[in-house]
Amino acid sequence: MIADEPLSLTGFTKSSATLERPDTGWRARSETSTRVWSELNDAGEPVFRYTATVRAFVGNDNQPFEEKTVEGTIKREWI
Repeated sequence: MIADEPLSLTGFTKSSATLERPDTGWRARSETSTRVWSELNDAGEPVFRYTATVRAFVGNDNQPFEEKTVEGTIKREWI
């Protein structure tokens, strides 16, 4: 974050999770990433913007299964 510029802050996350049952050969893995930042909307009001992506894989060879990305805006009233 740049001093005295609260809209300059950007946050990121990234995670991975694996679920498996070795005795049955069943395995699934997911990867999640997010980005959150602030900007001014068309009316000049500060808002949070976000994008999040989830990717899923199955099997021991990590075969791609599904991918979904969502984006949105949240009103930022406390500035």
